[in-house]
Amino acid sequence: MDSHEFHKIWVIESLRDGDLKTGTRLIEDRLSIARSRYENLEVAHRRPTSTTELMKDLETIRDEALFQGRYPFIHFDCHGDANGLQTTNGDHITWEELRRLLIQINHACRCNLVIVIAACNGINLIKCCTKLDRAPFYAAIGPETKVKAGKLERDLQAFYSKFFEDLNGDDAVRALNDGKEGSERTYHFRSACGIFASAYRKYYNDYCVGKGLAARKEQLLTTSLESPEVKKRELRDIRKLIKVALSTEEQHFTEMRDRFFFVDKFPENKERFDLSLSDVLQQDEPRPKKGS
Repeated sequence: MDSHEFHKIWVIESLRDGDLKTGTRLIEDRLSIARSRYENLEVAHRRPTSTTELMKDLETIRDEALFQGRYPFIHFDCHGDANGLQTTNGDHITWEELRRLLIQINHACRCNLVIVIAACNGINLIKCCTKLDRAPFYAAIGPETKVKAGKLERDLQAFYSKFFEDLNGDDAVRALNDGKEGSERTYHFRSACGIFASAYRKYYNDYCVGKGLAARKEQLLTTSLESPEVKKRELRDIRKLIKVALSTEEQHFTEMRDRFFFVDKFPENKERFDLSLSDVLQQDEPRPKKGS
């Protein structure tokens, strides 16, 4: 987790009566210390009780980033499951429902959005990032399973304590997991780079090689023959044109990469997310450029 730009931490706390108010305690403890160390750091606390209120808070975050240039770091403190988050009144917000606004926020802060999900199964937020259109965040951190409130609080206090020592995200994630690695980790870090690589690798294996490629060619042929103009041509010529079109996978990859990371909107992101097709076809997770 490399450095990234943010100006304000938003703690969105939507818990039930009787729950340990971990978001409130985080603000009063570690984030209070962080503010004394970084005088320009802002901290906002929101307590939405419903889906409608939570969405309005996200719209406020988006508008502040877009019109005032204050980039957010969002901390969600809610109940959750594999499919989404729950609010105080029992509303359920799916990851897909969150996706639209998160993309808008990430766009507004030029793909710098980091999200911490203090919710059971929170890392499932990546489910809203598997479409190859726009990245909903720069990075997300959260647990993969159920976690008791007391442990969640202790671990996140350790994360923020370490993070605000020198803003080193890698060290903070290690502190969050108490030094545990691999399958022993409770919390996981997912970068937009790694998620894009995984999604594109799946697309490539499904449609660009072997039986998938053959099926794709036949589908394109069938679609092409629906055009009266194309039907006038020789079948072998049509197949040649399809072959040429499918040979430009590097160009297609570049277009999808640049759209995902907003390079088409912010050319400076090309250097930050300079992934190649060969990068994403390997199994190791690619990382953003240092200093991005």
